[in-house]
Amino acid sequence: MISLSIRTHIRIRIRIHQQQQQQQQQLCRARRYVSSSGIDRSSDTIYALSTAPSKSAIAIVRLSGPQTQPTLRKMLPRPPRPRQAQLTRIHHPADRTNTLDRGLCLFFPSPNSYTGEDMAELHVHGGTAVVGAILQALGGLPGMRLAEAGEFSRRAFDSGKMDLTEIEGVADLVNAQTEEQRRMAVRQAGGELHRMYDRWRTQLVGARAQMEAFIDFSEDENIEDGVVPQARAGVQALGAAVRRHLDDRRRGELLRDGVELCI
Repeated sequence: MISLSIRTHIRIRIRIHQQQQQQQQQLCRARRYVSSSGIDRSSDTIYALSTAPSKSAIAIVRLSGPQTQPTLRKMLPRPPRPRQAQLTRIHHPADRTNTLDRGLCLFFPSPNSYTGEDMAELHVHGGTAVVGAILQALGGLPGMRLAEAGEFSRRAFDSGKMDLTEIEGVADLVNAQTEEQRRMAVRQAGGELHRMYDRWRTQLVGARAQMEAFIDFSEDENIEDGVVPQARAGVQALGAAVRRHLDDRRRGELLRDGVELCI
C-alpha cells in the first residue's frame, strides 16, 4: 500500500463526497414513481389482499399511504396503537351499525414500515363474502385504490427501504419450491448481494476520485505520483472480484429456474 499525504487524502475525500452527492441525486430522480399510465400516483393510498384469494381461515388485507390512519378511524371503534395487535370490530365506513367482521388490526407508522409509509394490516376471516365486503368498503373511500401488482414492494424501493436485489430476493422467496432455492432467496432478500455491490461501488468511486484528484490537482497541489498506481491496483482487484462473481456457471440461475429435461 502506497502511503499518501494528508493533503492528498483530503482532496480525494472531497471528490468522493461530490460523487456520492451526484449519485444520490440521480437515485432520487430514478425513484420518482410514475405509473404505467404516466400519471404520478405515489400519493394514493393503496390496499390489497395479501393472502391467497381463496376460502381460508385467515385473510390479510394491507393498506399503505397517507390515508391509512383516517381509514382506520372510519372503520374501527378506535385505531390501534403502533405495532400492537388489537382485536376489534370492523364496520363499514358509511354505516357503523354494519359490522363487516371482527379481527386483528396492526398499524405501522411511517417510516418504520415495509413500504416506509403509514401502513396497516387487517387480519380477518378468509371467507369470500367477508374479504369482498372489506375490499369493497375500502374502494369506496376517497383517495383509496386497489394496489397494482408488486406496488407495495415498489413503494418500499421508492422510499429506500429495499433495493432491486432485495426485491428480487423477496420475489424468489415467494416462488421458492426447494430448500436450496429458499436458502439462496433468503440471503438475497437479506441484502447479501446489496452489500457486495455496495462495496464494489465504494471501491470504484474511490478509484475514480483518486484519478480525478490527480488530474485536477497534481501540478498545483503536489499530489503524489503514487495515486495512479494505487487507483490502478484497486480497479484491477475489483475487476478480478467481478469476474469471479460472474464465473459461477449460471449456478444461481439454475437454482432459481431449474433445469428442463427431455426424457
